[in-house]
Amino acid sequence: MNWQDELKVLSNAGVEKKRNSSLKKKLSIIKKIRNIGSEDVDTIRNDLASEDMSKFTSEIVPSLLLAKVQSGDDIKNVVRVTSALMACGDFVMQLMNELGKVIRCGIQDIERYWLPAYFFDMQVLTRRATGKEGWKEGLIKDLCSKMDVRPRTLFLAYITENYKDEAIQAEVRSQAMKIGSLTIEDENERFTAAARSLGIEVHDKEGGPRKVVDVEDEEFLYYTGRITSQECYDGGLDVKEIRDYIIMHSGDTEKLDGLSKYIKNASNQREIISAIMQLKLNPNFITPIARILKSMGGVGRKIAATLFKEIYQSKNIGHNDVVSNCLLISEMCKFREVSPDEMFVLLDHLFKIKNIEAYCACLNGIGRYFLLNESTSHRIREFIERIRNYKASKMDFIHANNCLSRVLSPSQTMLNADYRGFFRHFFRKETFSENSSVWSSLVRSKATLLTILLHPWAFEDTDFLASLVHKAEIQVQVMRMMVPSIEIMYEHSRHKCIALVRLYSSLMLLESKDTWGHLIDKVFQLEVDNSFKCKIIIILLQKTPVDMQRQYIPIIRACIDSEDSLDLRILFSNFCESIGIESQNVDYDDSFDEELSFIKSYA
Repeated sequence: MNWQDELKVLSNAGVEKKRNSSLKKKLSIIKKIRNIGSEDVDTIRNDLASEDMSKFTSEIVPSLLLAKVQSGDDIKNVVRVTSALMACGDFVMQLMNELGKVIRCGIQDIERYWLPAYFFDMQVLTRRATGKEGWKEGLIKDLCSKMDVRPRTLFLAYITENYKDEAIQAEVRSQAMKIGSLTIEDENERFTAAARSLGIEVHDKEGGPRKVVDVEDEEFLYYTGRITSQECYDGGLDVKEIRDYIIMHSGDTEKLDGLSKYIKNASNQREIISAIMQLKLNPNFITPIARILKSMGGVGRKIAATLFKEIYQSKNIGHNDVVSNCLLISEMCKFREVSPDEMFVLLDHLFKIKNIEAYCACLNGIGRYFLLNESTSHRIREFIERIRNYKASKMDFIHANNCLSRVLSPSQTMLNADYRGFFRHFFRKETFSENSSVWSSLVRSKATLLTILLHPWAFEDTDFLASLVHKAEIQVQVMRMMVPSIEIMYEHSRHKCIALVRLYSSLMLLESKDTWGHLIDKVFQLEVDNSFKCKIIIILLQKTPVDMQRQYIPIIRACIDSEDSLDLRILFSNFCESIGIESQNVDYDDSFDEELSFIKSYA
């Protein structure tokens, strides 16, 4: 249903019999309004529709105007919630008066563009001027005159996206032509995309055309280049031998291509593929598996269909299989075994069920690749914008932040312009070459390589960085230095400390499973505060088998119980839910005095 039709439905909603609950219940509803985007919109709307809130309009209106709005979807959520109170005439009058006062004072801040958009939606919802032809176009013109150029651009983009009437579209085009072109100095990608959708030319402060992200063709030669290998697989027929062969030669494309030709004609193909697919739980082998499947024609497409089915039917959204399946599908998409349309449907599904880790895994895989292609560039920007505006929990925020850093990283040309940027480019999975003279020199000078790799915050993919540690055969030295490095960095930068922990986690997964318990126990001996130590343990356990995760739950719970940290309790609760363990409820109860203070704050 488009937005105009939904507004008609909302305006015709019936009036339910009102109940009169306790003061605390009413205040809890008002509290939720300020964070509409992170709450269940239908629940808030139903509560407002069923409760008698007529005596609380002076509290509800400021809460609506102070709501945290960062996208067009957030604006719609505010309107949906507001529609539940349309039967209260005093509320509507007070809301429109307050909105009008704010807009008449002028809208200069770009983030407040949503207030005129909200006002416009509310005018349509209440149908105050249905008898006047052309009132919507006149209202757009009047609202634009009250806004600076930046909020006006976002407002016009919102209107053109949600109102398809020809007269409205013509007025939007007229207002956009008045803007002409824009010169900007910051990195607001949402603003840039909105301006381009209106046909407004955007320049940076030097005057050159501005790109959303600079992606170059050479970045994906590994996926788009032709297979020229003449090498044949000369190993044994045993499934375990083939599996070990992939692990040993995961970075050698010619050997992998030769192996895929052999598997294509093998009599025990089903058993071989089953063994290979077990490797997908290790992120370092995702790309080699995708390359092998690419050369197997119809078999690869059947496996892709099976992976999609497993994702859509999975009941545990936090399961490691879901994330690994998403990573593999993303790699197969770059090998053109999965269509862009299938990927967009998958991304939409993952966002709706709030599986942010899997959503970010997909974007990590295909984000930059789709930005390079004109036919997919515009659509993938919408999905990147979703994760930028998502009000995430602490754990989801880490996934979202890492994803955006990866997708929106500088171009290869820019990275080669400085020492640190050169190695950041060189140690990318897509551009790394084991046969390069640089890598050969680094392997010979292990001390230099060790120094570089112990700065994981400077790189994008810690899993790939861990695989390079093993290629260079310096894992013993690196693992010996990891725990002391984490302790030292803890005093200087928590961000860099977490980057070291993630590298430690990736290195641990490449070690024998028999050693995992010992490596995790070493972290318990870190000389850091208990709260941060618990967060580190949870990060380490994220990619380990469920049985090992369950083994450490009592120990982590004991540490958390001794800490007075709500964030830590929420993090632990989410972790428990992801592996099917019921955690203790997080206590949010407020005192009655706090509720009274809440009322007085609006006086």
